[in-house]
Amino acid sequence: MIIVKSLSTQKKNGQNLVKIEIYNKDIAEDVIFTIPGFESLPLKDNNMLCEDVEGGDRAVFLVPMKTDIEAGERRIYCTTSTGALVSEIYLKKDGKIRIKNNTAELIAELHNLATAVKDIISNLVATTVPTALGPQTLSSLPDFTAMLLEIQPVITKIASFKE
Repeated sequence: MIIVKSLSTQKKNGQNLVKIEIYNKDIAEDVIFTIPGFESLPLKDNNMLCEDVEGGDRAVFLVPMKTDIEAGERRIYCTTSTGALVSEIYLKKDGKIRIKNNTAELIAELHNLATAVKDIISNLVATTVPTALGPQTLSSLPDFTAMLLEIQPVITKIASFKE
């Protein structure tokens, strides 16, 4: 097994092929293999592993890891053709899942939304209007409050995710 450098990729006859540089200026084109349930094409200049297989062919697979994940964790990411991170799903060993793209982190946005809804629920439950008999709840508030109180545990749980 040797380490080679990816030069380009293309699809030919139903197979994904990668043009690789084995040694300085020694260029070959071989089939790309990946792990089950995951598909990705290497970027230009990625280092990859290359192994000889039956019949004198070679199989090219795997690229070096880019981040320090801990044992048991998984990270799936997408980049631009130049390698800039666009989005990722990070499955952490503590059970948390981080989903983010280059504009927002989903878990943080869900936390902010759930916190806002939780605050609205709290304010609505306490809302009264002045009357001659003193402060009274809004006429439709008891039914609405019951519904909000029913979903409040779910909102509170979502609000607890801060990753």
